[in-house]
Amino acid sequence: MRVTAQVFHDVMITDLRPELAKVTAPVTLLYAQDEGALTAEQASAAFESQYAGVAKFLPQMVRGSRHFIMLDQPDAFAAAVDTFLAG
Repeated sequence: MRVTAQVFHDVMITDLRPELAKVTAPVTLLYAQDEGALTAEQASAAFESQYAGVAKFLPQMVRGSRHFIMLDQPDAFAAAVDTFLAG
């Protein structure tokens, strides 16, 4: 439990945004959006801005989803993964 707590703590306090410009691999971000939580504009602003500086960045909003996109929208999730892997 101590190790898990330490890793969780370290992840939560580490801001890697200054390092994102060094990322050269393609990055696809799937992020959840549900009108009960955030409007599309709020979700876009909250998630996409965190990846500023990534050269090959493709954000994809998954509407009608909350936290677990793979459970809320399994078809959309699978399609996005397939597209990413097809490269």
